Amino acid sequence: CFLSEQEQAHQHLFNFCIYVFKNTHFTETPLKKIKTRTGYMNVSTPEGTAMDMMKYMRQCGGLSRIATVLDELSESIDPDELRELAKTSKEYFWVHRLGFIFDKLGKTQLAEALHEIVNLDKKEVIPLVPYEPIKKVPRDKKWKIAINAIVESDLDDTY
Repeated sequence: CFLSEQEQAHQHLFNFCIYVFKNTHFTETPLKKIKTRTGYMNVSTPEGTAMDMMKYMRQCGGLSRIATVLDELSESIDPDELRELAKTSKEYFWVHRLGFIFDKLGKTQLAEALHEIVNLDKKEVIPLVPYEPIKKVPRDKKWKIAINAIVESDLDDTY
């Protein structure tokens, strides 16, 4: 989910289609080094992965799949690191969407870490799902989101 839409390559492997995207803002995604058998490898931090999923929503399988991943990933996300990433980001739309989803998932500490950034953003409203229409859909004033999709995590046992 981390790379951009301009240069896409895909391969078919064991009946799965794997998409690789080139990210032109890769330096914005925070990385950490992990040790492998052959040395070290850079991987996205949990906060960077959450940001990239919001930026590349369609490529990551859509909103409900992302909500499921975020439900689990949230345990590894540091609210202070997330807030700092949001403050230094060149784009803010992902902050609105991620905060809204964390709110819906009951991840209050993570949602609040992003809310102060949303308050600084001058945008009126953005769509929850960027590729769906927003006419005549409810609005969330706190997150400045047009709610044009349903957020459901597969891990949520309340439905």
